[in-house]
Amino acid sequence: MFLLFLMHQMAIGLFRLIGALGRTMVVANTFGSFALLVVFVLGGFILARQSMHPWWIWGYWISPLSYAQNAIAVNEFLAPRWQKIRQITGRPLYLSILESRGIFTRGYWYRIGIGAMIAYTVLFNVLATLALQHLNPMGKQQAIVAEETVKEKVEGRSMSTKRKRMSVRDGLSSRNGHSARNGHRVEGMQMEELSRVQQNGVPSETAVQDKDYYATLGVNENDSKADIKSAYRKLARQFHPDVNKDPGAEQKFKDISNAYEDGAGR
Repeated sequence: MFLLFLMHQMAIGLFRLIGALGRTMVVANTFGSFALLVVFVLGGFILARQSMHPWWIWGYWISPLSYAQNAIAVNEFLAPRWQKIRQITGRPLYLSILESRGIFTRGYWYRIGIGAMIAYTVLFNVLATLALQHLNPMGKQQAIVAEETVKEKVEGRSMSTKRKRMSVRDGLSSRNGHSARNGHRVEGMQMEELSRVQQNGVPSETAVQDKDYYATLGVNENDSKADIKSAYRKLARQFHPDVNKDPGAEQKFKDISNAYEDGAGR
């Protein structure tokens, strides 16, 4: 069981290294499949060691599966139940089986296999760490705005808009109490302003801010929320400070974010 656990850790390290070197799904799948093919074919159980050409034998000695196979085979076939003598050859049964597949017959190969699995596990994980640290990602980096962050900002802006509506109504009520002498004229102004608040969701003084909001995001008033959200994400990726290093990119990113936050609750 301990040997199988070490084989599992070695395989995880190998796959991690292939992913770190490939850096993309296409490259990792292409070269990773080729690397696994070499490891399997030259591991000793698809092609026996004595069946390999002399110029292929290096693949047998660098394949981690060859050491694992030798360790597992020695651990199993050196058990007493395989020590029976064959009448035809006069040799123990385990020797005939192991030698037919080119597997070593000495018991110390179990310890060699354990050491090789530990060494390959450490080697693969160290190389994967170095690859992740020093290799740059393929393709252009893109900023991603978390869906949860956008949702929290929209909900927060909605609460702020509700408080604005309540403050406008309270202000209208207070103004109504102090303008009894001009009742009809003030009441008409209050009703007109309240009508604008109910229709637009914000006081009429912010009409200019509405225009700035649509102009900053490059959208029209008739565009849907999905189109506005898509335009915001596109601009945010374009001017994100981690992607765009221009001097004015950071300020532009802030303006875009503020404009979207101001208009998200409308």
